[in-house]
Amino acid sequence: MLVRSLRRFLVLGVCLLPLKGMADTPVVLAELDGIAVTNLDVERYLAFQRPDAEIRELLGRPNAVMQYVQNILIVRSMAKQAQQNGLGIDQDQLAWQTEYQRASWDAARLQANVVSQARDNVDWEALAKEKYLAEPERFARSPRVNASHILISTDEKSDEQALREIEAIHQRALAGEDFAELAKELSDDKGSGAAGGELGFFKANKMVKPFSEAAFALENEGDISAPVKTRYGYHIIKLNRKDTLKKDPFIAVKGKLIEELRRQMASEASEQLVTEIRTSTLEADIDHEAVAALEAKYGAETKNSAPATENVK
Repeated sequence: MLVRSLRRFLVLGVCLLPLKGMADTPVVLAELDGIAVTNLDVERYLAFQRPDAEIRELLGRPNAVMQYVQNILIVRSMAKQAQQNGLGIDQDQLAWQTEYQRASWDAARLQANVVSQARDNVDWEALAKEKYLAEPERFARSPRVNASHILISTDEKSDEQALREIEAIHQRALAGEDFAELAKELSDDKGSGAAGGELGFFKANKMVKPFSEAAFALENEGDISAPVKTRYGYHIIKLNRKDTLKKDPFIAVKGKLIEELRRQMASEASEQLVTEIRTSTLEADIDHEAVAALEAKYGAETKNSAPATENVK
C-alpha cells in the first residue's frame, strides 16, 4: 500500500492543477528532517485519494487532518530514504507515467461527460415502465401464502403421543379458541410460537413438501388444516392470507429498473465512444519495420506486423 501511495504521490505532485475551493497559500502543518507537509498537500491528497468525496466533510471529522498529515509524512519519509539508498524512481519513467496518468484522467473525464450527456433529459420512469411491460415473465410471481402453524415435535415424544396432542389442539382451534394464543402456549416451534405461530408469506418451495401442500390447499382465510406430519413432527396450519398478485407491481420494481437502465445507458455510451476512438486508431500511420524490430528485440516471433482489425479489445 505504501509503495502504491508513493507512486501516486509522485504523480500527484507533478500533474495536479489548483483545485477550486482550495487555499492558494501553502501553510506548513508539519516538518521532519526537511520534509514539510502543508495545508495544500492535505487538500490535494484528498482530492487524489477520494476524488468523489466532499473534502469539507472528510476534514471535518475529529483528528482527520492529523491522520492525513501523518499519511503524507510517512510516504515522503520513506521516499526520502529510498532516494538516499539509490532506489528512487527513474526520472524519465516518472515523466512518462505523469503524462500517461494525465491522459488517463482526461480520458476518464471524457467518458464521464459522454455518459452525463447521454443521461440528460431522460424520462427514466417512462423507460422503466416500457421495460416492465416488455418483460412480463421477468416480474412474474410464484404463488405465496401467509400462514401460521402449531408444531408438536417428535424429537422427545413418540409419534403416537405427538399425534394425540396435535389432534387435541386441532379440536380446540376448530371450536373457536384463539389460534395465536394456542401457538404461544403449546407450539414446540418457539420461534414462530412467540409470534402466534405466524410464518409470514412463503412460496411452496420454501417449506417441506407435506407442509407446503397442506398450506396451499387451504382456500379461505381462517381455514385450519387437519394434522400434517413432517420430519419435524405434527402441525396444524392456519391460512392467514393468499397473495393473489400474478407479478410484482411496477412501483415495487421501478427503482431497480431505473438503476439498471442508468447503468446500461452509461455502458452503451462509454462503449460507443471507445469503439469510435478504437476505429480511428486503425487509420494511424504504422512503421511496421520499427514494430518488427521491437518485437525482435524481445524475442517475439514476428509473422506479420500489420495492425490487427479483429478481436481488438
